[in-house]
Amino acid sequence: MTVPEVRRLLLAAILPPRASTGRPAYDPRPLLAGMLWVMRAGATWREIPERFGPWHTIYARYQEWRHAGIGSQILAILTDPAAANDS
Repeated sequence: MTVPEVRRLLLAAILPPRASTGRPAYDPRPLLAGMLWVMRAGATWREIPERFGPWHTIYARYQEWRHAGIGSQILAILTDPAAANDS
């Protein structure tokens, strides 16, 4: 198992499941990539490239995850050296 696969599995375990009703949900992977892009680039939410999805959707999901405590769990997984060594 490669490092990205290990981290992807760990992230999948903490992300909330998609709702079964209503509007189809966005795939969380590009949304997360957009959030990380903002943090890395030091850009505003409105500057997110379109390939990550609508900026307002990414921002809303960021706020939702942050208030639910998921944001800190995501950062812990992404920065955990144990996940990098698990192969």
